[in-house]
Amino acid sequence: MKSKNDLDIEWKKKTSACKKLLHEVPMELERVVGSTVSSNHSLTLNEQSGAIAYPIGSTICIYHPKENKQV
Repeated sequence: MKSKNDLDIEWKKKTSACKKLLHEVPMELERVVGSTVSSNHSLTLNEQSGAIAYPIGSTICIYHPKENKQV
């Protein structure tokens, strides 16, 4: 079993590699999806269609990013 110090060192190596990669690849924010729920289990993705479903108050919103439409 690895010690806490060894795990910390591994974590720092992995995160520094990710940070370096993020700085090398230009990225642009396309859209933001907002939600008022406090659970991380309230968002789902349909992998075939790409649709995202999430609650807004007492309504379920289904967003289709390819079509830029929500119902």
